[in-house]
Amino acid sequence: MKRQLATLAGLAALVVSPTASASPPDKATVASSWASSRSLQDHFGIEVARRLVRGEDLEASAVDDALRGIDRAVSLGNDDAVFLLVKLLNDAHGIARGDSRVLLAATRGLAPFASQRTVARTLAETVLNAPSAPTQARRADEDERPSTEPDVDRQARLELARGTAALALAGARDAHATDLLLLTARGGGPGQSAARAALLTTPPLLMPPPAGLTPTAIALSVALGDLRAVESNLEATRSLEPSLRVAALRRAGAFQDARALPAARLAIHDANASVRTAAGQLLVDLGAPEAPAAVRMLIEDDATAASGVELSLRVAADEVVGALAARVRVSSDASLRAAAIAALGRQPGPRSLGALHELMADPLLVGDAAEAIARSNDAGAWPLIAAAFAAPGTRRLAARMAALRGRLAGRVPANVTGSLEGLARATDGADRAAGVAALGFLGDDVLARGLADADARVRRAAAMACEPTAARCAKAMLRRLATETDPLTRLVLRRGLACEGEAGSLTTLALRERLREGDVDAPLAVLALARRGEEAERGAVLEALASSDPILRAHAALGLAQSRELWASERLAHAYDLEADTGVRRTIVVALAARIADESVPSRARALDLAARLDPDPTIRAIAERAERGLPAPELPEGPSAAWLRTMDAKGEPPASPVTASVLRSDGLAIPVVFDDDGYALSPASIGPMRLLLAPRLRAYEPLPHAE
Repeated sequence: MKRQLATLAGLAALVVSPTASASPPDKATVASSWASSRSLQDHFGIEVARRLVRGEDLEASAVDDALRGIDRAVSLGNDDAVFLLVKLLNDAHGIARGDSRVLLAATRGLAPFASQRTVARTLAETVLNAPSAPTQARRADEDERPSTEPDVDRQARLELARGTAALALAGARDAHATDLLLLTARGGGPGQSAARAALLTTPPLLMPPPAGLTPTAIALSVALGDLRAVESNLEATRSLEPSLRVAALRRAGAFQDARALPAARLAIHDANASVRTAAGQLLVDLGAPEAPAAVRMLIEDDATAASGVELSLRVAADEVVGALAARVRVSSDASLRAAAIAALGRQPGPRSLGALHELMADPLLVGDAAEAIARSNDAGAWPLIAAAFAAPGTRRLAARMAALRGRLAGRVPANVTGSLEGLARATDGADRAAGVAALGFLGDDVLARGLADADARVRRAAAMACEPTAARCAKAMLRRLATETDPLTRLVLRRGLACEGEAGSLTTLALRERLREGDVDAPLAVLALARRGEEAERGAVLEALASSDPILRAHAALGLAQSRELWASERLAHAYDLEADTGVRRTIVVALAARIADESVPSRARALDLAARLDPDPTIRAIAERAERGLPAPELPEGPSAAWLRTMDAKGEPPASPVTASVLRSDGLAIPVVFDDDGYALSPASIGPMRLLLAPRLRAYEPLPHAE
């Protein structure tokens, strides 16, 4: 050891003080000295890395050490480092087998070396095809070491590691790595879906011939666009094996192979429900004349009804309308009934509207039927809505229908507008609230008037109808907070926190209190705190970024995207490294992409490069790739949209007391909502998928075990 220290000291003297010798060293001596120095640095670096990853317990400190050791090995990138990571993953009793954070970090570290046979085999065998993660309870039963990570995160991170390993093998462009990936994709192991997704992302340079007539082989060949599979697929449509016929019929549509139509016409009457479904899908895919009849048959059959309802969205016919209406009446499955009602709304013509109008008499189905009429493309919907204003029992529902239809269509007939204005002046508070909400939803400037109403229900309705990200709405709502006394209305008014730059009227103390409370407005409080970028609130923002609740983590990341803090990109990059939730990772990458001023920050560049190459989510990869080229994230589709929500008891009656919820919109914002007296809530939304969280209580200050 003394000799090593002396050598290091001598090299330091040579480099720092070259004038110490009588004559300057020649270039060869300097190069040799630098090489020796680098070799020694690597030697000591790998020794430190070995020591850090040597632990076998799963305590947080051991996991931290292992992650630091992996980082050190990755930074070295030499043969010793690769050997260390391979050994770490292959150790049956090592920390990588017990903690998915270590497994993921080691997998990412080996990804650049996937063209090496040993590395490729390790990624395929110990990561891609690793068994599902055992739960904490199962570990306890089997006397295995307890882990500090939650089971749900462990399983999600294991799937993330699988996808990462598959992308690494596909990106290696190596015959051995490709063979391992194809073997997994054609097999039936836990890594099959990840392997297939990776092959579709990076198809092999030379695709081997289809490996026999199996459902998996046919599906993979078709997905990869291998035209050699067309003939074998046609042959498989006539197979005696049901699973093979299902795969072949489904894939014939992708090839647009009309030669499979005779087989589909026979298969629609098959004894096997899966075969009938695949045949119906092919008939629809090819636009066959028999498609409407096939869809009707599928809807009428209990075993295939769900698939038939889904296919009905692509076929317009009276016989399909009749089948959907009948399915609603006979089904006891609430989700299937709701899907059939929505599909009726997509069918044109008076017959579908008539069926929906009849369903409005059922207290359990009235909400779904009313929404389907409002969203219908048929012009006959407006007369139905206008007629509903005439009955006291349906006038508030008519107002909601008019609001939704008018927002989507961009116009409202004069007679309907007059009915809404009359309802907004009604003496009954519930009626007045429905009218004000509908007018506000349609863009009328009723916010000031609604917020000044003596009835809290009207004030809530006015705030609910306003787009929370619009500066005018946000400013008015947050200003009203200073005098509002009704707790539920205050909750709705805090929707204004969603608007950038409009949270200045709330003190930092008030925002922290909302975060501590953990109510439905806690995510927006985190968003505002992170945007504000005050050093005193750094701890609260970082705790939210490491919270056990993914919604809070996502909102902290959204806020840091617009923060002036210099450390924001570094913390976001660190959060990406450990994030198991796909939605949160997507938000983090969007936030990193938005921080263009930090393009020279190494951690930001590293995280974006990692996401662009190895994240299994294609949207994340696309956003990261654009960010690396200096381009912004793709914008969400523009246009009006809305969330139509209803809550009720088993008899179709509204709850006895108001219900609060949060709508997680496609733009990533969790917007608080309060249901009205009738159990309805209508909220502006961005185009795209939405998720409803009823009365969530968020764990604002419960950081993940590995949070720093």
